[in-house]
This record gives sequence, structure tokens and C-alpha cells, in this order.
Amino acid sequence: SFAFGPSFAECNHAKLGKEKNAPASLTVGTSSAMSTLPKRTVHEKSPGEKTGATPKETNVLFVLKKDAKTLKIALEKESLLDKTYRMTPASSGAAVENPAACIAVPIRKSPADISENPSWSSLVVGNGKQICPFSASVIGSQKQKA
Repeated sequence: SFAFGPSFAECNHAKLGKEKNAPASLTVGTSSAMSTLPKRTVHEKSPGEKTGATPKETNVLFVLKKDAKTLKIALEKESLLDKTYRMTPASSGAAVENPAACIAVPIRKSPADISENPSWSSLVVGNGKQICPFSASVIGSQKQKA
């Protein structure tokens, strides 16, 4: 269990008090430590919103999830993997038979500009454009500039 669970939020307190012309009194009670803290609203932002970087549409190759790592390694060897973006699940509107079973792998070139029948072409089930999130390294470098 979490170290600061519900028991952390409850704490005992004692008040010593003495009113004019009255004997000292001791009051013991329980209060919620969390209720004494000021409330503030936290709006969670995505990494792109935090840095002002909005994910953009890029050229992708669609591959079955089980083959994604193999294709990624092959594309890296040929300097075709676009490391500006992350690999991401294929969107529901992707031009493939079963988008839920596919990963969109960002590439540097248009699929039409890739040489005929590369060794990894049998892994590719489709191609197109898709919005992909920026990679962690791109987000980190944008944070440093800000």
C-alpha cells in the first residue's frame, strides 16, 4: 500500500486553552490534514501543450505490432526512421485492413521516394500520413529552449 494512504490524511490534534478566570482545558480531536491545505486546481497538459509543440502529421509506414521493432531497426540502418516523432498506434482511419493491429512508424521520406522492394518491405502492411506525437528528445530540447 501507498506510504501516505488515508491514515496520513487524518491526524490527531490537541488544543490547550485557558479562558479568563477559568481552569485550563484540553480538547482532543481528529481532523483531516488535507482539509487545512489550500485547494488548487491542476490542469494536466500533454507534453506538446507544456512546450507549445503540437504533434504534426508525418509520413508513416503501417506495420503489425509484432513486426514493429524489426521494421524500426531496419529503417534505422537505412536512415529512414524519423526520430522526431514516436511510433504510435495506427489511427482508426488508417488505410489498412485492421488499424487496431497496426503501429504507425514515422519515416523521413515519402513512401513513394523509397527504393523499390527494400528488404523490409514484406513487413509493411500500408503507408500514408498520420499525426504522431513528438519524441521525448524533441520535447526535452524544446523545454530547454523555453
